[in-house]
Amino acid sequence: SLKPMQSLKGHSKYASDLTFSPDGKLLISGAEDGMVIVRDASDYSEVSRIEFGSTNNQFGQTPRHSGVHRLAVSHDNRWLAAAGGEKLDVYELSSGEIVASERLSMEVALHPAADVLAGGESEVKFWSFEAGKLVPPERDKNGKPRSPQGIPGESFASVKRGEWSLGLQFSPDGRQVAVGKADGTVEVYDVA
Repeated sequence: SLKPMQSLKGHSKYASDLTFSPDGKLLISGAEDGMVIVRDASDYSEVSRIEFGSTNNQFGQTPRHSGVHRLAVSHDNRWLAAAGGEKLDVYELSSGEIVASERLSMEVALHPAADVLAGGESEVKFWSFEAGKLVPPERDKNGKPRSPQGIPGESFASVKRGEWSLGLQFSPDGRQVAVGKADGTVEVYDVA
């Protein structure tokens, strides 16, 4: 039987998603408390924290509207996408700075070999993003960052759902994407 190597603390509410960076060097956790914790995967020491926020905790009874629901790391280990609380934020993983934000999303997936992001809730959108334009927002005269831009690039497709999409994942070769639905079915789409 498996035995835990280590028990990692740091979130004040349940950890809703975990992911390793594609290079295996980082372990990233996101939780209902709105925090993303980035850890060194060799010794599990904390590298950084990103405050995603726990927006729209509607009446305190719907966890999907609170904190981080899903995490994804880009194929080149540069970008971290976090979805939940009806938003999707993209961060530069090395600095933790936000570089893009979209509304109304609780699911996110990043293509395993290209600069393609999928995200959404009742409608899943696909962006071919321009990595060179993912930059932290300018700061105002008081030094506070302005609101981040939307995802730069082209939204090239969308899948409209009548209900929530509750899972989103590209195949390892990036040619297909699977979308889980609230009615218990999974739909697979050709992306290539």
